Amino acid sequence: MFKKINPRMKVKALLSSLTVVSHMAIMVWYYSHSDEWQVSNSADAGFFFFGISFILIAINMIISSSERFIPIQLEITKLHGVFMLSLGTIYALHYSGLLISNNNEKYFMIITAILIAVLIVIFSAWRHGYFKKDS
Repeated sequence: MFKKINPRMKVKALLSSLTVVSHMAIMVWYYSHSDEWQVSNSADAGFFFFGISFILIAINMIISSSERFIPIQLEITKLHGVFMLSLGTIYALHYSGLLISNNNEKYFMIITAILIAVLIVIFSAWRHGYFKKDS
């Protein structure tokens, strides 16, 4: 069912998944701090939220921009896209004033976004036959 996969493509998929997991971990770590921590450590907070996060997003985009990729690479990129969409939605709602939330609430929204993104990828993988046994 699966054709032989180039080792270079496997490494790209591994690096991409590590950048996505790192980005999610940084967001969970960031929101585990109180609002007061962000105010008193604004340089550190900005460094992690904007600097490191955007670097990880860019790295994943560069890795995923190849014209040749394996199906899992597409799923990893989809997972990161859904996570970024969720993160952007949380911020758009917060800064528009439609949803005023503190860091604790954002923390749970980020955790929920990660779970939803993972479920979407698992469903997509199931739909494409990744969990079928080869006879």
